[in-house]
Amino acid sequence: MKRSLKGEAKGKNETAKKPKKKDTKAKAGSGFDTRWKFKVEPQPPKFPFKDQYFELNIFLVDQDGKLKCGFEVPIALDLFVEGESVPVSTTTSSGLKSITIDESTPSLISKTGSCKLMVKVGELSMNRNNRKFCFVVKRQPGPRGLLPRDVNPVMTRAMLVINSQIKVLNEVPSVWYKDQGGRDKCIDIDLELRGPNGLQLGREVPLKAVLLYEDFQRVINQDILQPSPTTTMVIGKTGKAQIRLRIEDVSKNHQSKSFRIRVEPDTSKTPIHFDKSPDMTGPILVRSKLNRRQKMKLLEQSRAEQGGKVENLPSGVSAPLGPAMMPTTSTPTQVPHPVSMGEKDVPIPDLSKLPPDVGPAIWCEHARETLASFHMISSRLLFQYDNTVRPGILQILNRYQREREGAMGNQLQEQNSFLQEQQRQDSEGGDDSPGPPPSLLPNGPPNVNPPENFDRGVSISSQGLSSFMRSTTGLLRSLSGSIGFGYGNDGNNAGHDSGPADFGRQFSLFSVGGGDDNFGGPLPKMPSVGGNNVPRMNSLADFSSSSMNDRQKSTGTSNVAYLLKQLYKVRDEVKGLPAFDENKQLVGFYFQHGDSANAITGFKCVEQAFIGPEHVSQCENALQEQLNKGTRNQFVQRVKGEEGYNAADLFFESM
Repeated sequence: MKRSLKGEAKGKNETAKKPKKKDTKAKAGSGFDTRWKFKVEPQPPKFPFKDQYFELNIFLVDQDGKLKCGFEVPIALDLFVEGESVPVSTTTSSGLKSITIDESTPSLISKTGSCKLMVKVGELSMNRNNRKFCFVVKRQPGPRGLLPRDVNPVMTRAMLVINSQIKVLNEVPSVWYKDQGGRDKCIDIDLELRGPNGLQLGREVPLKAVLLYEDFQRVINQDILQPSPTTTMVIGKTGKAQIRLRIEDVSKNHQSKSFRIRVEPDTSKTPIHFDKSPDMTGPILVRSKLNRRQKMKLLEQSRAEQGGKVENLPSGVSAPLGPAMMPTTSTPTQVPHPVSMGEKDVPIPDLSKLPPDVGPAIWCEHARETLASFHMISSRLLFQYDNTVRPGILQILNRYQREREGAMGNQLQEQNSFLQEQQRQDSEGGDDSPGPPPSLLPNGPPNVNPPENFDRGVSISSQGLSSFMRSTTGLLRSLSGSIGFGYGNDGNNAGHDSGPADFGRQFSLFSVGGGDDNFGGPLPKMPSVGGNNVPRMNSLADFSSSSMNDRQKSTGTSNVAYLLKQLYKVRDEVKGLPAFDENKQLVGFYFQHGDSANAITGFKCVEQAFIGPEHVSQCENALQEQLNKGTRNQFVQRVKGEEGYNAADLFFESM
């Protein structure tokens, strides 16, 4: 009994001595900053003009950024130099106020929780070693009044106070091809010098361009940004300028980053221009140049956007001349569509009544116009047609126009002579009057039959593209005799019905001129094939007397089996990359047409290259010499037909 009482007393004592647990739960506001703060939104401008008012919006918010309303808080505004803890003096060296707040905008946070101030700065940044300024917004000293919390001050972003600014006016291309257009290809930047009241005149400002990355980091090697030799890096007294700059490196070598160009006053020799702010362009991704597929895609997009009318195409790419004009019936009536031959809308009679060479020429122009309206037709076909067949066709049409005008003059002269003779005989009373001239006969002169292979009245809409192309084969063969391939050495037509059997392939080849000269063997890689080194196109009349031989039967690119990746040169004229057939016989050359930026790869056969037998032998011997060195020779590539174009493209792009 005594033991139980003692144990009970001992338990009570231990309970009494045990300390109470402290409440670890924090009360509202304990251990946390519960003060409110000011917020400036939007931030002041980066480059405010001196003594020019701008708007400053200030809000009262809590720690979560929520607007606090129902309180009036007087505020104060101080101006600091960035990085310093002492505010700028209230007055400048000239005695003006460093900060001026418009009286119509009191410095008070209203019960709406916001305040709008109109502020201007009377101190230039250049007077502070070109350092930037910033504002500090704080509550005016004094009792809080009804304000339940204290308010933290806030600092705005830095700003450079200026007198004038350089402004970039135009948008630069987002993707720029530095080698698309040669060394003269530049980025054009239009500039203005603006003050608070607009364009500033009468001042010359020297300029400097700085290359940055798209994240505004400065590029270490500034030498890759170069002005054009014709560019003057100065804004003239007109307040305007255009500078042309080149970026000599591609973005791929800079982790595929885009560039920006910052244009600023050049203060190295004239420090007085520190009061002017710079400006910069948008991001520019720099690449080398378009490949052939990209060129064709760009061409098709331009045609699709402009409804078949193409403008500003790469150099060397032919554009459609207008709406398709093509006869669709075979009735012996006048063709309703005119063909322009030096005059506007000259009506052409039925093609069956025209001379043998004129009818096919007119029809071929109709076919060219129609083909140009089909997006699936390769631009290379139109380009090659314009530089091979078309010059001869235009010569035929121009000659026909001159003959037609001359015939009309002769007809009028004959009519006048006939009438004069008739009047003379009537006055003399004679009965033996001559018959009317042939041009006055009821049925006119005898019709001239068209070429045997000339298909009149082919309709694309009824036959489709494939049938239309088959129908043009006879036309092209008949046309070959009238544009040079069927002429004899005396220059006369040797027969318009007998053209080369593969004229359809000749139609898709380039025609170039050249000269024969001794050659010391195939050349290694040269700096450029474009520009002055590329042989210029000549009309078909320049080689109308070319003789046909067995080699011309294999001039199509479908016969190409070997490509010798060495440029062949005769005198100072580059012929191109030699191409050979399966028998290792030279069939032609791949070459580039146009300047280096908009170059298009083409093919010319041996006859069109104007080289002699000794040059053909040199090329074939060079191929055999390279093949003897081994199957993995880097100067010989095995190709099949049209693959030669791709291989030639890669060769020219690597130069």
